[in-house]
Amino acid sequence: MATPAEVFEYVLLGLKQCLASKYPMSVGHTHTHGEFRMRYGHPLPFGASHIPGGVNFSIFSVHATSCTLVLFARGEPDPMAEIPFPDEYRMGNVWAMALLDLDFESIEYGYRFEGPRDLREGHRFDS
Repeated sequence: MATPAEVFEYVLLGLKQCLASKYPMSVGHTHTHGEFRMRYGHPLPFGASHIPGGVNFSIFSVHATSCTLVLFARGEPDPMAEIPFPDEYRMGNVWAMALLDLDFESIEYGYRFEGPRDLREGHRFDS
Protein backbone atom coordinates (compact mmCIF):
# COMPACT_ATOMS: atom_id res chain seq x y z
CA MET A 1 0.00 0.00 0.00
CA ALA A 2 1.28 3.47 -0.92
CA THR A 3 2.03 6.02 1.76
CA PRO A 4 0.22 9.37 1.72
CA ALA A 5 3.45 11.03 0.54
CA GLU A 6 3.73 8.59 -2.41
CA VAL A 7 0.09 9.19 -3.36
CA PHE A 8 0.68 12.94 -3.22
CA GLU A 9 3.77 12.65 -5.48
CA TYR A 10 1.84 10.48 -7.94
CA VAL A 11 -1.09 12.94 -8.11
CA LEU A 12 1.30 15.90 -8.42
CA LEU A 13 3.15 14.21 -11.30
CA GLY A 14 -0.14 13.53 -13.11
CA LEU A 15 -1.22 17.16 -12.63
CA LYS A 16 2.09 18.45 -14.00
CA GLN A 17 1.80 16.19 -17.06
CA CYS A 18 -1.80 17.27 -17.66
CA LEU A 19 -0.93 20.98 -17.43
CA ALA A 20 2.12 20.55 -19.67
CA SER A 21 0.00 18.95 -22.38
CA LYS A 22 -2.81 21.52 -22.11
CA TYR A 23 -0.53 24.59 -21.81
CA PRO A 24 2.69 23.89 -23.68
CA MET A 25 5.51 26.34 -23.14
CA SER A 26 5.33 27.45 -26.77
CA VAL A 27 2.00 29.16 -26.09
CA GLY A 28 2.73 30.36 -22.55
CA HIS A 29 1.16 33.63 -21.48
CA THR A 30 2.98 36.80 -20.49
CA HIS A 31 0.01 38.80 -19.16
CA THR A 32 -3.44 38.26 -17.69
CA HIS A 33 -6.58 40.37 -17.73
CA GLY A 34 -9.18 38.95 -15.37
CA GLU A 35 -9.57 35.31 -16.35
CA PHE A 36 -7.92 35.81 -19.75
CA ARG A 37 -4.35 34.66 -20.38
CA MET A 38 -2.59 36.49 -23.18
CA ARG A 39 0.71 36.97 -24.93
CA TYR A 40 2.13 39.05 -27.77
CA GLY A 41 0.43 38.00 -31.00
CA HIS A 42 1.38 37.76 -34.65
CA PRO A 43 1.03 41.05 -36.56
CA LEU A 44 -0.37 39.33 -39.68
CA PRO A 45 -3.01 38.54 -40.74
CA PHE A 46 -5.07 41.46 -39.50
CA GLY A 47 -8.33 40.63 -37.73
CA ALA A 48 -8.94 37.48 -35.70
CA SER A 49 -7.35 34.18 -36.62
CA HIS A 50 -7.29 30.77 -35.01
CA ILE A 51 -3.90 29.76 -33.62
CA PRO A 52 -2.85 26.68 -31.63
CA GLY A 53 -4.15 27.28 -28.12
CA GLY A 54 -6.30 30.33 -28.80
CA VAL A 55 -7.10 33.28 -31.03
CA ASN A 56 -4.75 35.92 -32.46
CA PHE A 57 -6.03 39.49 -32.80
CA SER A 58 -4.19 42.07 -34.90
CA ILE A 59 -5.10 45.52 -36.18
CA PHE A 60 -3.38 48.53 -37.76
CA SER A 61 -3.84 52.26 -37.10
CA VAL A 62 -1.39 55.07 -37.80
CA HIS A 63 -2.95 57.68 -35.50
CA ALA A 64 -4.46 55.69 -32.61
CA THR A 65 -2.84 56.16 -29.23
CA SER A 66 -4.30 53.03 -27.59
CA CYS A 67 -6.41 50.01 -28.52
CA THR A 68 -8.89 47.85 -26.61
CA LEU A 69 -10.22 44.48 -27.74
CA VAL A 70 -13.96 44.19 -27.08
CA LEU A 71 -15.19 40.57 -26.87
CA PHE A 72 -18.78 39.42 -27.15
CA ALA A 73 -20.30 36.00 -26.64
CA ARG A 74 -21.72 35.11 -30.06
CA GLY A 75 -25.11 36.78 -30.54
CA GLU A 76 -25.00 38.79 -27.30
CA PRO A 77 -25.45 42.57 -27.41
CA ASP A 78 -23.27 43.38 -24.38
CA PRO A 79 -19.52 42.79 -24.22
CA MET A 80 -18.26 39.93 -22.08
CA ALA A 81 -14.83 41.59 -21.74
CA GLU A 82 -12.88 44.67 -22.73
CA ILE A 83 -9.16 43.98 -22.81
CA PRO A 84 -6.71 46.85 -23.38
CA PHE A 85 -3.69 45.95 -25.48
CA PRO A 86 -0.58 46.32 -23.28
CA ASP A 87 1.88 48.90 -24.66
CA GLU A 88 4.45 46.19 -25.31
CA TYR A 89 1.98 44.39 -27.65
CA ARG A 90 2.25 47.30 -30.09
CA MET A 91 4.86 47.22 -32.82
CA GLY A 92 4.89 50.45 -34.82
CA ASN A 93 1.30 50.95 -35.96
CA VAL A 94 0.16 47.37 -35.31
CA TRP A 95 -1.38 45.98 -32.15
CA ALA A 96 -1.19 42.19 -31.89
CA MET A 97 -2.39 39.99 -29.03
CA ALA A 98 -3.07 36.29 -28.64
CA LEU A 99 -5.74 35.21 -26.14
CA LEU A 100 -5.22 31.68 -24.95
CA ASP A 101 -7.95 29.11 -24.28
CA LEU A 102 -10.50 31.19 -26.21
CA ASP A 103 -12.99 29.37 -28.43
CA PHE A 104 -12.83 31.01 -31.87
CA GLU A 105 -16.34 29.79 -32.79
CA SER A 106 -18.10 31.21 -29.73
CA ILE A 107 -17.00 34.86 -29.87
CA GLU A 108 -17.53 38.04 -31.81
CA TYR A 109 -15.21 41.00 -31.42
CA GLY A 110 -14.53 44.63 -32.11
CA TYR A 111 -11.83 47.16 -31.36
CA ARG A 112 -12.00 50.47 -29.53
CA PHE A 113 -9.30 53.03 -30.30
CA GLU A 114 -8.32 56.25 -28.60
CA GLY A 115 -6.67 59.02 -30.55
CA PRO A 116 -7.11 62.54 -31.90
CA ARG A 117 -10.46 63.86 -33.07
CA ASP A 118 -9.71 66.14 -36.00
CA LEU A 119 -12.30 65.87 -38.76
CA ARG A 120 -10.27 68.04 -41.15
CA GLU A 121 -7.46 65.48 -40.97
CA GLY A 122 -9.88 62.56 -41.16
CA HIS A 123 -9.36 61.50 -37.54
CA ARG A 124 -12.65 60.32 -36.08
CA PHE A 125 -11.57 58.99 -32.71
CA ASP A 126 -14.00 59.58 -29.86
CA SER A 127 -11.37 60.45 -27.27
